[in-house]
Amino acid sequence: MAINLTNLEWLSPTQALKWLQVANKDLTREDMMSLCVEGRFLAYVRLKGDKGVMADDPEHVVYGSGHYAVLNPDDLVHGKRSISLLLQGDVLPSPDPEDSRLRDVAWTMTTDRQELRVLFKRAELDQLKGGSVAGSSDMHMNHLVIISALVEMLKDQARPAYNQDRIIKDLNTRFGHVHGLGETTLRALFGTANKVRKSAKTPPPGSSKIRLDKSEIQLD
Repeated sequence: MAINLTNLEWLSPTQALKWLQVANKDLTREDMMSLCVEGRFLAYVRLKGDKGVMADDPEHVVYGSGHYAVLNPDDLVHGKRSISLLLQGDVLPSPDPEDSRLRDVAWTMTTDRQELRVLFKRAELDQLKGGSVAGSSDMHMNHLVIISALVEMLKDQARPAYNQDRIIKDLNTRFGHVHGLGETTLRALFGTANKVRKSAKTPPPGSSKIRLDKSEIQLD
């Protein structure tokens, strides 16, 4: 018997693609995962007592139990089998599931990519469907907001000494009310942008332009 997806809070990658294809029947799995990597919606992993460490304190061990937003979706989508995930969510300070949780923590864990249970929030996909579910080559409006805000920061003669964390917090303060510009999504977007920037190598002799090709995207 077919499952009614409207009754589900969490969708598998196959279910998520089927849900998005209601708005765009030509959308492919590669398109969907590219949209995720670009920060249009989040990917999550479901964990059961998995061990990791705080992102800002590698000596502080924590445990994940529940759903966690993936802040480096590029590695999740087409990384190696053994990957280090940057996650966001409530964690436990010990393996005891009854212990008090540490709220909204950024933490990391190394795991086998093939053993992960990857899920998507149907409500977040609904917001994307309500706009335009287009191919990943389309310029996302949120990217234009970020570019404009960064230019404003550069023009400010009295600007503070910015690092990436401070830029993200500043953008979130200004535009956190805009869907897709919250702190979690911004961290994911900046992480992907940093990887793409590093891949933009100097063109070989005789070439005036290079194309930033996408890696093959596969996710079960």
